[in-house]
Amino acid sequence: AIQTLRERLRGEVFGALERVHASSTIERASCRISYVDWVVASIVERVPVPPGFESTALARALVVAEDRRFWSHYGVDPLAVARALAATAGGSRQGGSTLVQQLVRHVLGWYEVTAQRKASEIIVAIALSRRWERRTLLWVSALLSYVGITAHQGTLGSLHGRFATMDEHEAADFA
Repeated sequence: AIQTLRERLRGEVFGALERVHASSTIERASCRISYVDWVVASIVERVPVPPGFESTALARALVVAEDRRFWSHYGVDPLAVARALAATAGGSRQGGSTLVQQLVRHVLGWYEVTAQRKASEIIVAIALSRRWERRTLLWVSALLSYVGITAHQGTLGSLHGRFATMDEHEAADFA
């Protein structure tokens, strides 16, 4: 019941932002950027990035499994996008989303496969990458992947130490 209430409230707040402030595509993108930025800020405020998180087994496993060029791109990996487009043109499907794009999709609850959604996701991912340190985005991605966006603060807090102590095998299973 609490999760349903949170999801409804999140949807109402986000929907109201888009209805009130968004009369153009650029304004809608701005609302989405502001919302995702707010979610990232609120998570980091509740559960700060642990010192050295980026060198933990979990962080390394996430990068290897999901986004090998995480540390070098600007939120979107053009090589991965090109590879995914080529695969799609050839009749198969491959993922080309970075960890930051996956974070955006998860926060906004966007899972439909459309060019418009992908374009908006790219815009928001680039904006987030400009606003936040990579280690912060990696931390928030790990938290949201593990517990979801509606997690209680206590759950997030307990993971703070858990993620730092995962060994290589646990991290690989998680990623």
